[in-house]
Amino acid sequence: MMGRVVTTARPFVVESTMTSPLPTPGPNDEPWWSRFAKLEIAEVIRRRASAADRRDVELARTCYHPGATEDHGGFVGPVDDYLAWSPISDEGPRTGMWHCVSTPLIEVDGTEASAETYVFTVETVGETGPIGRADMQVGGRYLDHFEHRDGRWAIAARQLVWDWTRAEPGTAPYWEIMGLPADKLPMGHGGPADGFYGLRPPLDQR
Repeated sequence: MMGRVVTTARPFVVESTMTSPLPTPGPNDEPWWSRFAKLEIAEVIRRRASAADRRDVELARTCYHPGATEDHGGFVGPVDDYLAWSPISDEGPRTGMWHCVSTPLIEVDGTEASAETYVFTVETVGETGPIGRADMQVGGRYLDHFEHRDGRWAIAARQLVWDWTRAEPGTAPYWEIMGLPADKLPMGHGGPADGFYGLRPPLDQR
């Protein structure tokens, strides 16, 4: 099919201009609707990770359907309650948090899908932490159940599986050790002070 292809991902709309026809899938090929669904689902997973690191509750909420559930770090229940309890809203002793997610393994079945995504998390804890200043690493997997409702794919249920962890005493920041001028380095922040928000429109403008 020639022309413009539009996928109705929310809260973003992804558009591309095709310069050649899409090939007709063979009998053993994955259909195009399934491939586009996987692209939208993967975007939701990445957006959710970014929302955690930016402490952006509203952005995190866009990744779920109403009534979604979360099984995460000892919490099991409605996602709205989780977001109010989690480090996004209450950092506790944490002074930094960073998530790196893998390419997810996604299976689509009509208007439902499952996704397994490996996640590597780094957290820094200040002096008020249970073992004092520390750097912590967590390796795990997100097991997500997605549903397509109201024109969008979003999480209906998420479980974090813990595979391994590591903690070690904190050290001086890299820039101090290497003698770099901290006041001239673009630093990550939670909330709108982070440079991420200069790259994208606010929620109420999408």
